[in-house]
Parts: sequence; structure tokens; C-alpha cells
Amino acid sequence: MRAAWIALALLIACNVWAASQPPAPTTSKEQSRPPQKTAQSKGQPANKDQRGTEDRPLFVRVSGVPIVEVQGRPQAEQKPAQTTNKKDDDTPQQWWLRPDALTAWGTLGLFVVGLATAIVFICQSILLRRQVREMVKATNVAIGVQIPRLLLSHLDFGDVGAADLDAKLQSPKIDARVRNYGNTFAIPKFQAMEIVCVDSLPDEPQYSAILPIPFAGMTIEKGDEWTFVESTERRLFSKKDIDAVKSGKKFLWVYGFIGYMDFLDAFHQRRFCQRLYMVMNGYTFGEDRGAPKKYTESY
Repeated sequence: MRAAWIALALLIACNVWAASQPPAPTTSKEQSRPPQKTAQSKGQPANKDQRGTEDRPLFVRVSGVPIVEVQGRPQAEQKPAQTTNKKDDDTPQQWWLRPDALTAWGTLGLFVVGLATAIVFICQSILLRRQVREMVKATNVAIGVQIPRLLLSHLDFGDVGAADLDAKLQSPKIDARVRNYGNTFAIPKFQAMEIVCVDSLPDEPQYSAILPIPFAGMTIEKGDEWTFVESTERRLFSKKDIDAVKSGKKFLWVYGFIGYMDFLDAFHQRRFCQRLYMVMNGYTFGEDRGAPKKYTESY
């Protein structure tokens, strides 16, 4: 117990002695700084200008050289602020990576893509037109094979008994027939047939009468023949015309057409033109290649 009281007394005495001692001097940044030399010469009064001190530091700006800061302490060199624009002699920038160059590249790319698209479109259009033409041609060929084709198969004087050539020429009766050489049926609608005695035919055929086919629902099947309906009015030629035909000064012409419909309800017209030729054994009808084309044009 006595030892505890002694230890407590020693502890109190040490605290009292520590509190009575003065504080130890501290070494601050300003006290540790070495004394500065003044630039004043002897005999000159002290400069009252406080620039260059800690309160009013002195800044010196010199163009063209690194920036130096003077604050009454050892001089420290500072790096100039970096600019966004790089110098050409320091780090040159590639011209093709600049914004305006990138815009030009993009525009050029769009132009190339547009040009390629136009070329492809033109090529596709050409190919499409060729395909359409081939399809139309094939379709026309297929339809042309299937549609009916009426052609003149027989033309001669009709049966007038034992009449001689002069009687036949005076009031000719013509037996004309057409045959269907197509693969489908034809529906006859109109007919016309003219008999003239002239030295030459006019450029345009002239039909005095175009007769409708009186048989409703009549069809001309594949391979069948159809006979032209005889007109109620028959031409009469004079003795002078008959002698001119026999001597070759004039010619007896028989021309006409037949109009018919096909299975697609398309209208067609087949024209014909024949001339009477005098031969040694008699006569015959045949085509005259010198006749105007309008007399044989068909569609």
C-alpha cells in the first residue's frame, strides 16, 4: 500500500514538472529558408517597394521563352500550357484524318455507291427488257401457232353449164373458198369480193359491198373449207371488154377479203387478189406479184 502511494506521488510530480517547462521552438518552412541577399548597394536607402516578397510576389512575363515565376525563392521553370492545335514541325497531323478530309471521303463514298447503284439499275433494266421481249416473242409464237389461219384455197369460175369462155367472161360467176390452216376454230363475220376488168388496179382496194356472214354461230374448224357467199348482183361486161381480156389489153381481177374472230375474240382479216391468165389450153387464175400490196395485206 505504501508503494502505491509512492508511485502516485512520483506520477503527480512528473506532470507538474512537465507543465512548468517552456515549449520547444518549432522549425517552420519560413525559418528553415536561408537568408536572402539584398540587391541594394551600400549607402542607398532601403526600397519600400514590397514586390518580390511573400505578400506581393513579382511576376515577370517574357515572350518567346519559357515562363519563369519569381517569388523570392529559387526560380522554378514552368511548362507552357498545351494548346489544342499541334504544330506541324512537332507532331504533324495526317491530312486525310482531318474533319474536312473525312467529309470529302464520305461524299466520295456516297458518290461511288450511287454510281454503282445506277449501273446496276441500268443493267437490270436492260436484262428485264430482253426478258420481256423474249416472253412476248414466245407468247406470240405460241398464240400464232394456235390461232386460226384462213387462206385462199380455191378460186375459179363457178358452174354455169356448158358455157364457153365468152359467156363466162360476160357475167362471171366466181367460186372462191378459204381453208383453215390453223390449230383452232375461226368464226367468220364479214366477206367482200369484187370482179373488175381493167388494165391495172388502183393503189387502194375499193369494195362496193361488204356482206355480213348470215350464219350465226358458224365456225370454221381446223382443216375445214368455207365458200364465199355469192353476191346477188353480178357484173356484166361488154363485148369490147371481153375481147380486150382475151387479147391481153385488159385483165379480169378478182379480189376480196374475209373477216373472222379467233378463240381469243381477236378480229382478223385475210385478203386475196387473183388475176385471170390466158394460156394455150384455156385460162387459169393466179396471183399477180405486180398488184398493189394493199390488196393482199392481212392481219
